Amino acid sequence: MKAIQLRPHNMRNESIIMIQFPFDKELISRAKTIENTLSSQYMCTWYMKKSEFKLNRIFKIFKSVAYVDYLALKTTKTLLL
Repeated sequence: MKAIQLRPHNMRNESIIMIQFPFDKELISRAKTIENTLSSQYMCTWYMKKSEFKLNRIFKIFKSVAYVDYLALKTTKTLLL
């Protein structure tokens, strides 16, 4: 099964959640359907503002297609580097 990773990060002094996965057309097409999600060519990832992030929405979109690894969201301190 395919997998995606959710990771917290800071970009331009704003907290974001990165949605990372290897290049895959199906995962890309699903990522495009997530409201307020952007793509970063520089970081090679999809991301969204932390304030707009909803884990349940990610689970629904990638359901039955990919495993959603959100461990980094649970273990990260509030101070992000």
